[in-house]
Amino acid sequence: MTEDLKQDFTEFVKELKEIVGDKSVLMSENDLKFYSSDVFKESLLASLVVIPNTTEQLSKAIALSTKENFFVIPRGGGLSYTDSYLPKNHNSIIFDLQKLNKIIEINHDDMFVIVEAGCTWEKLYNALKDKNLRTPYFGALSGLYSTVGGAMSQNSIFFGSGHYGSAADQCLGLEIVLADGSILRTGSWS
Repeated sequence: MTEDLKQDFTEFVKELKEIVGDKSVLMSENDLKFYSSDVFKESLLASLVVIPNTTEQLSKAIALSTKENFFVIPRGGGLSYTDSYLPKNHNSIIFDLQKLNKIIEINHDDMFVIVEAGCTWEKLYNALKDKNLRTPYFGALSGLYSTVGGAMSQNSIFFGSGHYGSAADQCLGLEIVLADGSILRTGSWS
């Protein structure tokens, strides 16, 4: 790597840390190996792992990353066996979304929930159980620690899907961070 590229990368990492915090940008070889593998496979190592705490941080970090020509890869619970978040290029950044795990709303009257992508099926199940409710689709094959966002990204079928359809069939709308960092709402949420 030339000195110019090293300097550019150092500046880029500094800007990412300003957005998400020092401890939320991982660069050690052990971290990169862990995040660049799924249940069955290892792949090329990502350049970095970024762990945002808010949608705003995610939006800003993605905008910066794509502006610098990095590939961005979302990662949920890390329970995939489909290569869905494995880097195909070294200049990739994995965005670990597990801290985006809030249940934003449980609407008993209109029968919908709003959760962040990193919310686990276990967390949602327990929150709804207390209200004697359940989503029609209620979890992926990879278990209760899998995330709602991961199931949506895979059009997952498992718990509840035999009767109610896939995870995506139960989705009324999504809030998506696009490659330029802008936020798009789809479906009933648009």
